[in-house]
Amino acid sequence: MVKEPISNLKEGQYEENKTIQLASKTIGATIYYTMDGSMPSKTTGIKYTEPINLIGGVGKNTSITIKAIATKEGMQKSQVSTFVYTISIPAADYSRVNEAISKVNSIDKELYENYNKVEKALYQIDWNKSKQEQAIVDSYADTINKAIEGLVKKNKDYKVTEGETFFKESGKDISIRIDHEYTENVKVEVDNQEVDKVHYKVTKGSTIFTFGDMYLNTLAVGIHHVKVTFEDGIATTTLLIKEQTKDDNNRKDSTSNNQETVKPMVKAENKEEVKKVKTGDDENIIGVVLLLIGSLVVLTYIKKKRIE
Repeated sequence: MVKEPISNLKEGQYEENKTIQLASKTIGATIYYTMDGSMPSKTTGIKYTEPINLIGGVGKNTSITIKAIATKEGMQKSQVSTFVYTISIPAADYSRVNEAISKVNSIDKELYENYNKVEKALYQIDWNKSKQEQAIVDSYADTINKAIEGLVKKNKDYKVTEGETFFKESGKDISIRIDHEYTENVKVEVDNQEVDKVHYKVTKGSTIFTFGDMYLNTLAVGIHHVKVTFEDGIATTTLLIKEQTKDDNNRKDSTSNNQETVKPMVKAENKEEVKKVKTGDDENIIGVVLLLIGSLVVLTYIKKKRIE
């Protein structure tokens, strides 16, 4: 009788996939085996030619039963050998990956211009990794978190008052109103140069930026490009710097002269009115005096006649 097949792997439970080899002590014997629990034979069995892989599922208990016989021409076949194995592969811990995915779910992807990097990181996750591959699983979480940190918000374009004009030495500040909720967390640039906060102030009313005239006077004559960067967008406008012209000065002087001329005219009119009032009063007094003198002369004449 042919010697029964033997396995190089002890029966039992394993936490990883295994490979077994079958052999018979009878030289030249051929082995046939099954893996579904049925009895092996030349017609129903699988001819053994190479090691047998014992494959289990991650997070599952996979039971595998191998039955084998050995045969040789001219000899009685061997007894059936049975080998029972359980492959229990523990799953990797995906808790860090799930935490990263929770962060992703709280993000509005429409706000970011490179959200596709997060989607790519999610697509690369393999949910069937074993405990032995924990380092790979943790790398999934690291990749997702890195993609989240690298998200860049899409810039919104906010409305702004365009084409402000400033005349040098005018003593006038320039205010720009932007259709953005009030915030001081901004970056202001003129001609791609950041403006120090001492040169402008921010006030409420949407968001209003007021450039001081001292700063404006340092800018060259011409058009200057202003850019205000918020956390969620930008606003752009232009400043037109002009020199004071003679016409501007003449207008200014004319206005000043007119204001000075009005005041003396008003005073002169008042004096005429006063003079008229005073002249009328003098004439009334003289008339009364003359009337009194005339009355006195008449009374004196009448008295003299009576005496005669």
